[in-house]
Amino acid sequence: MKYLKRFESVEYLYTSMDDDEYEEYIQENTTVPFNRKYLPYIESHLCDDVVFVEYHDKLGVILDKDRKTISIDEYTDEWFVVSIQCDDIMSGPFSPAYIYRLCDGFDGLKQCLSNELIISI
Repeated sequence: MKYLKRFESVEYLYTSMDDDEYEEYIQENTTVPFNRKYLPYIESHLCDDVVFVEYHDKLGVILDKDRKTISIDEYTDEWFVVSIQCDDIMSGPFSPAYIYRLCDGFDGLKQCLSNELIISI
């Protein structure tokens, strides 16, 4: 995928996954400790209403003012999965639903977090 990023115009460097795709991806791929070299960039570009919380080595957790939880898992070959917990309006306010994004490299993660209004780039 790095070839595509360097030589072709790609509008989005991340894609959405449904629950089944997410489950398949996490079963077939290996998580790695979240690379600490990315933390200063993320922390310095957070939007005003966002609080960053580091959770273990494998997961960065971000909470926004609406208490929506966003977790970031890093996988081999610099792929990231962003899990966004939000309220499921069909099941009631206390039934969380998840939106999953698969990000290609740190550039894809930055683009995803920017589009979700977590960081400003």
